[in-house]
Amino acid sequence: MTISKVTKVEDLDGIWSDIWTPIDTIESIKKLNQIELLRWILKYAPCHGKFLEAGCGVGQYVFYMKKLGFDIEGLDLSSGAIEKCKDFAELHEIDTNIFKVGDIRSTDYEDNTFSYYLSFGVIEHFKEGPKEAIDEAFRILEP
Repeated sequence: MTISKVTKVEDLDGIWSDIWTPIDTIESIKKLNQIELLRWILKYAPCHGKFLEAGCGVGQYVFYMKKLGFDIEGLDLSSGAIEKCKDFAELHEIDTNIFKVGDIRSTDYEDNTFSYYLSFGVIEHFKEGPKEAIDEAFRILEP
């Protein structure tokens, strides 16, 4: 039996869709106020520009920051998570187009698209290591 040294999107889609499906979006948003990380995220967020949360899961950071007035998008390779985000967005009259299914290691965004990049607990899940994800983040971030 040969074990692949590369993490396949289809493998992760199934795993993460199973993980994110039972998570309640409202409860996830409420919990943000209790974590110290949120203070640092907001402290260093630029006042203007486009933001990306790479590996957004159920979108709690995207929804929270959107409510604060930031221009933010969410990207996740879990089709189930993105479907859940879009359903929640539609229910709360938020543009559903801010959520996209995609692999953070290879996005379709143009160079220098974003001024702020958030990604929590994502890059350590790739068997081949974080280099591709970091290189892609660097490419789509403004200098």
